[in-house]
Amino acid sequence: MIVDQCTSTNDLARDLAEKGAPHGAWISAKIQDSGRGRLGREWQSLPGNLFLSWIARIENKNLWSWVPLATAVACARAIHTAFPSIPIKIKWPNDLWINKSKCGGILCEASHQNANSFIIIGIGINCARSPKGLDQSTISIADAAKKSDFTADDLRIKVLEQLTETFEELIQNGPSAIQKVYADFSVLSPGTEITWGTPPEFTSSQSGIVVGLGNSGELIVKKGQGPHIKLFAEDVKIRDVLRVGD
Repeated sequence: MIVDQCTSTNDLARDLAEKGAPHGAWISAKIQDSGRGRLGREWQSLPGNLFLSWIARIENKNLWSWVPLATAVACARAIHTAFPSIPIKIKWPNDLWINKSKCGGILCEASHQNANSFIIIGIGINCARSPKGLDQSTISIADAAKKSDFTADDLRIKVLEQLTETFEELIQNGPSAIQKVYADFSVLSPGTEITWGTPPEFTSSQSGIVVGLGNSGELIVKKGQGPHIKLFAEDVKIRDVLRVGD
């Protein structure tokens, strides 16, 4: 379902899920008044961009931590299908990047009710235009593809198709099916040097070398000669990618 305007598609999708909407149900809006991103950040909702929320009902809760990464894979696949020449990448855990600039983000919100558990997956992709004045570089698919008339209407169905396919892979085959594809799109390949901090103040930061993903989709890094460290998306934010691994 597509609506002209709403506060947040995640809020509408949650209402639908609480009323029993099935796995794969979705809602999209042309404009959001109160869109939000990960870590409580405001999400600018510019006309022509994609704002979509998808309901995931996955009985095996051991797979829930992989939902943000699987969603990023689905979105990257959709963009690659639309424009194979665009170098779409995923910055852990689920930011979409083109040429070191952000073109999309994903916000997953879980409800752990015993009889009606679900995850609302909110997706925002800069299709027609990119927001300005943020603390990071941004880009739209229209600019990257040099196709000025490209909008959310040109991408929405591809994203929905890839969500269905990717989540079927996750549910049927487990995380290993997603992990391999994720690695193909990932900015943070093994050997990449990064810095990270704890939001929102970032009063201090640490640096290390990426080792890979853990069993729950966490990022495994190594600091100097010390032990491996597990970074979880809800606890830290990657601040800088200093050197990309081979």
